[in-house]
Amino acid sequence: MTTIGGTSMMRRAAAAGAICAAMVLSLLAGCAQSAAPASSSHSSTDAADLQQYTLSISRCMRGKGFDVPDPDSDGALAIPTTGDPEAIEKAYKECESSAGPLPGAEDVSEEEMQQFYVQVTECLRREGYDVADPAPGEVLRLDETIPEEALSTCAEKVGSGSPSAPQTTRGGK
Repeated sequence: MTTIGGTSMMRRAAAAGAICAAMVLSLLAGCAQSAAPASSSHSSTDAADLQQYTLSISRCMRGKGFDVPDPDSDGALAIPTTGDPEAIEKAYKECESSAGPLPGAEDVSEEEMQQFYVQVTECLRREGYDVADPAPGEVLRLDETIPEEALSTCAEKVGSGSPSAPQTTRGGK
Protein backbone atom coordinates (compact mmCIF):
# COMPACT_ATOMS: atom_id res chain seq x y z
CA MET A 1 0.00 0.00 0.00
CA THR A 2 1.33 3.43 -0.88
CA THR A 3 0.92 6.26 1.59
CA ILE A 4 0.33 9.68 0.10
CA GLY A 5 -0.29 12.85 2.11
CA GLY A 6 -3.16 15.31 2.03
CA THR A 7 -6.83 15.58 2.95
CA SER A 8 -7.93 15.23 -0.66
CA MET A 9 -5.96 11.97 -0.76
CA MET A 10 -8.05 10.73 2.18
CA ARG A 11 -11.21 11.49 0.20
CA ARG A 12 -9.81 9.86 -2.93
CA ALA A 13 -8.92 6.75 -0.92
CA ALA A 14 -12.44 6.71 0.49
CA ALA A 15 -13.82 7.10 -3.02
CA ALA A 16 -11.61 4.25 -4.16
CA GLY A 17 -13.10 2.06 -1.47
CA ALA A 18 -16.58 3.27 -2.28
CA ILE A 19 -16.17 2.45 -5.95
CA CYS A 20 -15.22 -1.07 -4.95
CA ALA A 21 -18.42 -1.40 -2.94
CA ALA A 22 -20.46 0.11 -5.75
CA MET A 23 -18.96 -2.26 -8.25
CA VAL A 24 -20.09 -5.16 -6.10
CA LEU A 25 -23.54 -4.19 -7.24
CA SER A 26 -22.28 -4.81 -10.75
CA LEU A 27 -21.34 -8.34 -9.69
CA LEU A 28 -17.82 -7.44 -8.74
CA ALA A 29 -15.59 -10.46 -8.57
CA GLY A 30 -12.96 -8.84 -6.35
CA CYS A 31 -11.70 -5.50 -5.16
CA ALA A 32 -8.51 -4.12 -3.66
CA GLN A 33 -7.92 -0.83 -1.89
CA SER A 34 -4.72 0.52 -3.42
CA ALA A 35 -4.98 4.20 -2.55
CA ALA A 36 -4.03 4.86 1.06
CA PRO A 37 -4.91 7.66 3.49
CA ALA A 38 -2.47 10.33 4.57
CA SER A 39 -0.76 8.82 7.60
CA SER A 40 0.37 5.35 8.55
CA SER A 41 -1.79 5.41 11.70
CA HIS A 42 -4.84 6.28 9.60
CA SER A 43 -3.77 3.72 7.04
CA SER A 44 -3.74 0.81 9.48
CA THR A 45 -6.96 1.96 11.15
CA ASP A 46 -8.69 2.40 7.80
CA ALA A 47 -7.44 -0.99 6.59
CA ALA A 48 -8.74 -2.64 9.76
CA ASP A 49 -12.06 -0.81 9.41
CA LEU A 50 -12.37 -1.87 5.76
CA GLN A 51 -11.52 -5.47 6.72
CA GLN A 52 -14.21 -5.47 9.44
CA TYR A 53 -16.73 -3.85 7.09
CA THR A 54 -16.20 -6.37 4.30
CA LEU A 55 -16.20 -9.25 6.81
CA SER A 56 -19.60 -8.05 8.02
CA ILE A 57 -20.90 -7.97 4.43
CA SER A 58 -19.53 -11.44 3.60
CA ARG A 59 -21.15 -12.94 6.72
CA CYS A 60 -24.45 -11.25 5.92
CA MET A 61 -24.35 -12.51 2.31
CA ARG A 62 -23.71 -16.06 3.54
CA GLY A 63 -26.67 -15.64 5.89
CA LYS A 64 -28.76 -14.84 2.82
CA GLY A 65 -27.65 -18.04 1.09
CA PHE A 66 -24.79 -16.79 -1.10
CA ASP A 67 -21.38 -18.48 -1.15
CA VAL A 68 -19.21 -15.49 -0.23
CA PRO A 69 -15.82 -16.18 1.40
CA ASP A 70 -14.33 -13.95 4.08
CA PRO A 71 -12.44 -11.00 2.57
CA ASP A 72 -8.73 -11.36 1.87
CA SER A 73 -6.09 -9.46 3.86
CA ASP A 74 -6.62 -6.33 1.72
CA GLY A 75 -10.34 -6.30 2.49
CA ALA A 76 -11.15 -7.54 -1.00
CA LEU A 77 -14.64 -9.02 -1.15
CA ALA A 78 -15.54 -11.68 -3.72
CA ILE A 79 -19.21 -11.56 -4.68
CA PRO A 80 -20.83 -14.31 -6.78
CA THR A 81 -20.78 -13.67 -10.51
CA THR A 82 -23.29 -16.40 -11.27
CA GLY A 83 -26.90 -16.63 -10.26
CA ASP A 84 -29.69 -14.09 -10.26
CA PRO A 85 -28.09 -10.62 -10.48
CA GLU A 86 -31.18 -8.94 -9.02
CA ALA A 87 -31.18 -11.29 -6.01
CA ILE A 88 -27.45 -10.71 -5.47
CA GLU A 89 -27.88 -6.93 -5.71
CA LYS A 90 -30.87 -6.97 -3.35
CA ALA A 91 -29.01 -9.08 -0.78
CA TYR A 92 -25.91 -6.91 -1.07
CA LYS A 93 -27.91 -3.71 -0.56
CA GLU A 94 -29.55 -5.21 2.53
CA CYS A 95 -26.16 -6.31 3.89
CA GLU A 96 -24.61 -2.94 3.08
CA SER A 97 -27.45 -1.20 4.89
CA SER A 98 -26.92 -3.42 7.94
CA ALA A 99 -23.15 -2.87 7.89
CA GLY A 100 -23.48 0.91 7.73
CA PRO A 101 -21.44 3.33 5.66
CA LEU A 102 -18.21 2.24 4.03
CA PRO A 103 -15.36 3.32 6.35
CA GLY A 104 -13.83 6.55 5.13
CA ALA A 105 -16.51 7.21 2.53
CA GLU A 106 -18.87 9.13 4.79
CA ASP A 107 -17.50 12.50 3.64
CA VAL A 108 -17.46 11.71 -0.08
CA SER A 109 -20.23 13.56 -1.91
CA GLU A 110 -22.19 12.20 -4.86
CA GLU A 111 -20.46 14.78 -7.06
CA GLU A 112 -17.04 13.51 -5.94
CA MET A 113 -18.08 9.93 -6.61
CA GLN A 114 -19.37 10.88 -10.07
CA GLN A 115 -16.07 12.63 -10.80
CA PHE A 116 -14.19 9.56 -9.59
CA TYR A 117 -16.30 7.25 -11.77
CA VAL A 118 -15.67 9.45 -14.79
CA GLN A 119 -11.92 9.42 -14.11
CA VAL A 120 -12.04 5.63 -13.87
CA THR A 121 -13.84 5.30 -17.20
CA GLU A 122 -11.53 7.83 -18.87
CA CYS A 123 -8.49 5.87 -17.73
CA LEU A 124 -9.96 2.60 -18.94
CA ARG A 125 -10.74 4.14 -22.33
CA ARG A 126 -7.14 5.37 -22.58
CA GLU A 127 -6.13 1.76 -21.92
CA GLY A 128 -8.26 0.66 -24.89
CA TYR A 129 -11.44 -0.56 -23.16
CA ASP A 130 -14.90 0.45 -24.34
CA VAL A 131 -16.42 1.88 -21.16
CA ALA A 132 -19.22 4.46 -20.98
CA ASP A 133 -19.42 7.11 -18.28
CA PRO A 134 -22.13 6.28 -15.75
CA ALA A 135 -25.13 8.57 -15.52
CA PRO A 136 -25.13 10.76 -12.39
CA GLY A 137 -26.36 8.79 -9.40
CA GLU A 138 -25.84 5.42 -11.09
CA VAL A 139 -23.44 2.66 -10.21
CA LEU A 140 -20.41 2.21 -12.45
CA ARG A 141 -20.93 -1.03 -14.36
CA LEU A 142 -17.93 -2.66 -15.95
CA ASP A 143 -17.68 -5.69 -18.18
CA GLU A 144 -16.12 -8.68 -16.44
CA THR A 145 -13.66 -9.04 -19.33
CA ILE A 146 -11.74 -5.96 -18.20
CA PRO A 147 -8.59 -7.33 -16.57
CA GLU A 148 -8.10 -6.81 -12.85
CA GLU A 149 -4.66 -5.38 -13.55
CA ALA A 150 -6.09 -2.61 -15.77
CA LEU A 151 -8.62 -1.64 -13.11
CA SER A 152 -6.05 -1.71 -10.32
CA THR A 153 -3.62 0.40 -12.33
CA CYS A 154 -6.26 2.98 -13.16
CA ALA A 155 -7.53 2.99 -9.58
CA GLU A 156 -4.06 3.66 -8.25
CA LYS A 157 -3.60 6.56 -10.64
CA VAL A 158 -6.94 8.17 -9.78
CA GLY A 159 -6.51 7.47 -6.06
CA SER A 160 -3.05 9.04 -6.03
CA GLY A 161 -4.24 12.17 -7.76
CA SER A 162 -2.64 11.40 -11.11
CA PRO A 163 -4.69 12.85 -13.96
CA SER A 164 -4.64 9.60 -15.89
CA ALA A 165 -6.52 6.85 -13.96
CA PRO A 166 -8.73 4.91 -11.18
CA GLN A 167 -9.11 2.08 -8.59
CA THR A 168 -10.98 -1.27 -8.56
CA THR A 169 -10.96 -4.79 -9.96
CA ARG A 170 -13.46 -6.41 -12.26
CA GLY A 171 -17.20 -6.67 -12.57
CA GLY A 172 -19.99 -7.95 -14.71
CA LYS A 173 -23.01 -6.49 -16.40
